[in-house]
Amino acid sequence: MKINKSLPQTFSLTAPFYDLIYQHRNVGKEVRFIIKHIHQRLPHTQRLSLLDIGSGTGTHAILFGKQGFDVTGVDRSAEMVTIANHKSLSQKAGARFIHKDFLTFTSSTKYHVVASLFDVVSYMTTNNDVRSFFTNASTLLQNNGLLIFDCWYGPGVLLSRPKVMHQRYRNEKFTVHRKKTPTISYQTNTVSVLHQLTVLDKLRERKSFKETHVMRYFFYPELEGYLQLAGLKIIEWGVIGFPLRVPKNPPWSIYIVAQKTR
Repeated sequence: MKINKSLPQTFSLTAPFYDLIYQHRNVGKEVRFIIKHIHQRLPHTQRLSLLDIGSGTGTHAILFGKQGFDVTGVDRSAEMVTIANHKSLSQKAGARFIHKDFLTFTSSTKYHVVASLFDVVSYMTTNNDVRSFFTNASTLLQNNGLLIFDCWYGPGVLLSRPKVMHQRYRNEKFTVHRKKTPTISYQTNTVSVLHQLTVLDKLRERKSFKETHVMRYFFYPELEGYLQLAGLKIIEWGVIGFPLRVPKNPPWSIYIVAQKTR
């Protein structure tokens, strides 16, 4: 049976296969890096609270929860949130997940750390959304709290140039074939990536569908400006190291550690 679907909501159809597609990502390394930074910057804080923006299927948040953090995840994909809550419960991680668009998310809680990983910031494709994202993150932080995120980096994207990619992933349940077709816009600093997926399950039933992901790439000075407007100051940036390393060659994605100054 073949089903062709095309939906504008990203991750609505790919959520069940998300962990399989991105199993290569070294999430444990990222979490260890972030925890080290948190303890260096907030050394005397007990029971650290962390808000994970764009928490997806909860992989990062669950690891933070297992390390003793009080973790809340927010994601605009209902399918992702359902998976994340199930994983957290089954792994007894204590992380909780909320279905909400972060740009309209409010909370009476002020967090020690706001984290946004896997290039979630790059889904903020308009200037208004970028400003709203950083302003809301700052509002939700305690004084001197940390915002830690990654995003697509303009020099790396322009140097590497997005290319058509064919990928295959397999586990005991599914075989997933994915074709990624990018279209770059130099006017908006975005890359529109058409994801075409064909999924074959163990019963040999086939499903095909499409999702389009529009991603913005950023340059350091504009990020610095947006963060300053939100009362945040960059204290470290670059590629993962202990500490972060300012890149000698432009990477596709960079990490930013910023601290709330007002």
